[in-house]
Amino acid sequence: MKPSVLGLLCAAICAVLSFGQTATTKVGPTPKVDVWERSKDCWEQAQKMMVSRWPAGSTQAPTNWSNHYSARYDKCFVTTYDAVPSKDEKAFPTLYTKMLFDAFERSGPLARACSTAHADCVTEIKKVEGEEGLDEISRNLNGKPYANASPAEQEAARNVLNRLSDGGSHDSIWCAIDGKGVDCAKAESFISERMRN
Repeated sequence: MKPSVLGLLCAAICAVLSFGQTATTKVGPTPKVDVWERSKDCWEQAQKMMVSRWPAGSTQAPTNWSNHYSARYDKCFVTTYDAVPSKDEKAFPTLYTKMLFDAFERSGPLARACSTAHADCVTEIKKVEGEEGLDEISRNLNGKPYANASPAEQEAARNVLNRLSDGGSHDSIWCAIDGKGVDCAKAESFISERMRN
């Protein structure tokens, strides 16, 4: 029996297609994180963290908080929100603070941010702290409030305050990422990104 041209052509094509191929073992799909389960675990862990960190009735407890499981970072982020209402908006505006924690590891704050009605809350805080510091120093040094002191007494109080502060920055108290002081907008962006992704 003579092979047909079509049969030879088919055999040649099959040989070409199979050239260089080796047997492969099928591998199952990569296990994926069950986002729903992790989100549920995140909620439970966030509640535990908030209760242990800020017991009911605590005067330091944040007024509001939210949690988010981030599949991107495989972390359970918790953001606390707090407001320190102002008694006099001109003297010092209401201060809003935000802190980011990792509830699975119970670590943090990973970041802090603050804001006021003004763009730069750190400048406002330093201004008020400086004014309060000057008044206290003047009372101790001169026996009278800073506003009632003479120009020479006011200068002496400013010199003491400058020596006490030693030019140090208090930014890390208010706006920080991993404990390092940063611009408040950068801290805010860091927190927002982790609560979204």
